[in-house]
Amino acid sequence: MGAASFLSLAFPILRARNSTTPYIFAFQEPFSGVGVAAQKAAAPAITAAIRPNHGLSLIKLSTVSIKVFILICTFLHFQLNKFIMALKDDTKKIQEAVGATPDGIYGKNTALKIIGKLDFSKEDLTKIIQKKAGGLPDGAYGPNTAKGILESLGLGEEEKVTVTSSAVEGSYPEATKATPNISSYKIRPEGVVLHHSSGSYEGSISWICQTKSQVSYHCIIDTDGKRNSFASDDSRCWHAGKSSFNGKTNCNGFLLGLSFSGNTNTRELTDDEVASAVEWLVPRFEKWGWPKDLSTVTTHREISPGRKDDVDSRAEVKIKDALRAALDK
Repeated sequence: MGAASFLSLAFPILRARNSTTPYIFAFQEPFSGVGVAAQKAAAPAITAAIRPNHGLSLIKLSTVSIKVFILICTFLHFQLNKFIMALKDDTKKIQEAVGATPDGIYGKNTALKIIGKLDFSKEDLTKIIQKKAGGLPDGAYGPNTAKGILESLGLGEEEKVTVTSSAVEGSYPEATKATPNISSYKIRPEGVVLHHSSGSYEGSISWICQTKSQVSYHCIIDTDGKRNSFASDDSRCWHAGKSSFNGKTNCNGFLLGLSFSGNTNTRELTDDEVASAVEWLVPRFEKWGWPKDLSTVTTHREISPGRKDDVDSRAEVKIKDALRAALDK
């Protein structure tokens, strides 16, 4: 019921014959100026209040209560109209700004028109979604990006990855794409940190090779075992961040960074990933004199507790079990 219709119903106040008590009329006939829906809604209460055989009945109400009730309803009606008008005005301004028809009507179609008018490329929109979903914002859209976004949102279950070995006589292919994200001084590596990139293999390589990412590993491994090297062992890469290990802080200064693509918290490492990691790590035990008890093989989760969650414990166990077997030969 509109404010005008309500007032036309509520204002006729009379005093009953031989009484000083104020009354308000309720009519048996449809109220003039009041909508049909409102009349139907009010009918049960009105009918109950009307006395038999009378054209009208008097419902006793205090004058103060009536006035307060009318003022509250009028105020709420005014505020609702004010809010609706403000929303329409804001919508029009946005529509005008992006070149859409400024009709002030907000809905799915309006939102789509506004997005369509914005100067975003497919790559820009993909980056925005990747950032919101916690993935690497490389702007590369494909099956792995879509899967990573769904995983970050907790939607669906990832299919188990089954990859047949791509190794030729135990050797996995390794390419080199250098990263600019290294420090100028050299390190002597005392061990290795296991990571996962959250993004796809190709997407992670692209991101790490960009200066703006400010991230780098020494090596990354794909699900089929192929690897990419980003920097030499004595380069200080930027993979650990705020961290500590065995009483020493700033792990970038003394530990290598080895990463797997994707998210190991939502999937298990393939046999090829494990074999490729062992193939990459074993020579470094010999070269740098790392203890074969694996006391210097750690994870990002362990050196940055509460801040990082990679790699998953299943991945850590698989790598360490395979390393022990290889080093004991």
